[in-house]
Amino acid sequence: MSKDLMEMVFSFRPTRIKLFRVMIAPAILPDILTAWKVNLATLRASSSSPNWSALPGVSAINCCSNSSCSTWRRLAWTLQLVFFVLIVQGALTLIENTAFRYRAVSERAI
Repeated sequence: MSKDLMEMVFSFRPTRIKLFRVMIAPAILPDILTAWKVNLATLRASSSSPNWSALPGVSAINCCSNSSCSTWRRLAWTLQLVFFVLIVQGALTLIENTAFRYRAVSERAI
């Protein structure tokens, strides 16, 4: 956010909640949503399990299925990943449309 814009907002003496809701959240929300879109699928498809999750990634399961020649298992896990990504993408698109409804439609599509 530009310094001039912040000074202009502070001239109206907003409360902390209003400053966050009107100025800070709209500025950082596009970056947060983009990071979620990129990283959720990457974490789920990773070859090893992160510390906070007990489930291995789809790549690790496909690797094990490949060594045991289990084609159906690989297909099932790959489809699970595709559906997971589609559901998350749909949810994030819904959040974006709701959060950015004040923007012009052409600007939201960028």
